[in-house]
Amino acid sequence: MSKSQKIQKIEREIEDTKDVMTKNLDKVIDRGNMLDNLDEQSSLLDTYSSTFKKKAVSQRRKHQRRNWKLICLIFLLIVIVVAAIVVPLLYKYVL
Repeated sequence: MSKSQKIQKIEREIEDTKDVMTKNLDKVIDRGNMLDNLDEQSSLLDTYSSTFKKKAVSQRRKHQRRNWKLICLIFLLIVIVVAAIVVPLLYKYVL
């Protein structure tokens, strides 16, 4: 092999290596962009989950208050009905 052929072979290998390195750098940049995008999405998801949790707690408390109001109302109605039955009977037997 002549000296010029060796130089051409080395130049081809250098070009091939440059191409491979360029492709690798492009992949690293793309991967970095994807990681940045993923980080942004995870931050948004964290924000949305916090908001969802606050709203869920608020809704749960709202429904608990409504249930307690209904329970108190039913209890009060039962007491009134029992009083309406018992009071006349007491007056009848006591007087």
